[in-house]
Amino acid sequence: MFDMPYLCFYIEAHSNDTTSNYTNISMSLNGAVVVSFVNNTLTDFGNTSANFTLAADGRYVLNATTYDKAGNQNSTSINVTVDTIAPAVVLASPINGAATNSTNTSSLSTYSLKVNVTDATIGTINSVNFTLINSTGILANFVATFNSTTGYYENWSSFNLSSYAEGTYTILVNTTDSLGNRNTTTNATLYVDRTA
Repeated sequence: MFDMPYLCFYIEAHSNDTTSNYTNISMSLNGAVVVSFVNNTLTDFGNTSANFTLAADGRYVLNATTYDKAGNQNSTSINVTVDTIAPAVVLASPINGAATNSTNTSSLSTYSLKVNVTDATIGTINSVNFTLINSTGILANFVATFNSTTGYYENWSSFNLSSYAEGTYTILVNTTDSLGNRNTTTNATLYVDRTA
């Protein structure tokens, strides 16, 4: 069992040189040569391949460089990103355990929806959503957008619990990054209690 994913890439390159009758190919990962092929007799190297194993999340550059004995060279690269980790989520509002006894739309029963979401590898957040639930199921959904001023993902219209019956409610946060990694582990419990 591996703690990190092991992804293997099969890279194939083709090289030929009809002038100097000599071609070399080197393949590298993030600047470090992994494999090198030397051909002293053929003008056409044909298809040359190598396997690259990417054992950790991160950004990688795979490169193939071919050159002849005259020093002429040609190079091509591809960028590969490995990301298996869901975005990190910190709920700023509402505060877990918040309670209200209000029956009107005052600030006592009004909550803003605000969350900090970061993605260490890709850095691109695809979606952030809030869902209000209780024991009966889903009561409301809220879509959050990024506020560049505050640095939070927010729903611009705060929601109010004054119209809801007494009981326990939960706000769930659902986030995904651009590769589909999902975090649904963050939530806050809210209470409506009007009984002395």
